[in-house]
Formats: sequence, C-alpha cells, structure tokens
Amino acid sequence: MNTTKILVTTAFLLCANFAQANHHEGEHEGCKDMEKMDFSMKDLDTNKDGKISKNEYIAAGSPDAEKNFKHIDANSDGILDNKEQKDVEEVLKLMHGIKIKAPAATI
Repeated sequence: MNTTKILVTTAFLLCANFAQANHHEGEHEGCKDMEKMDFSMKDLDTNKDGKISKNEYIAAGSPDAEKNFKHIDANSDGILDNKEQKDVEEVLKLMHGIKIKAPAATI
C-alpha cells in the first residue's frame, strides 16, 4: 500500500464520522496553535522499540482502534513502522491545516 492510499483511506475513515469531527474543533478552540502540537505517535510505543504494535495501539484506548489500525498498517504486518507513523502524522497535520514539507526528490 502506498502513501497516497494511506492518506485517502485515513481521510475517508476520519470523514466517515463527520458528526464527531465537528465536535473535534470545539475540543481545542478551533485548532489554535496546532503548529506547535506534537502529532507523532511515539507515546504509543510503550516498549520504546521505535515501532507500534497492534497491542500497543489498541491499549491507548481509542474508539475503533482495531479497525483504524488495520487501515493505517499499510503493509499489514501488525506493526506501525516509522514510515507508517510519519504518514499518519502527515494526515493529522493536514487535517489541522498545517502545511507539510514535500518529500525530498529521490533518483
């Protein structure tokens, strides 16, 4: 699964629950100062191995965690590696109107 598919899938999942998304804005006053927020998933990595297992992700207690994990685990290996974590971070930043850096061109 490539980055585009991850972004589209994640956006779809987030938009599917639009009523909850509308409530999201009120939770932190219209996403003010979001550029200073840490969108990384590193806090979910409880054993600090640099990867987030399905169990670590589910243990965080997010609603629909198991279903969401299935969608963001791009290679379906049961682990969110660094690349997958960065892809989710980019989606969250985009949702909050934070411009992300374009990936460096590779040859």
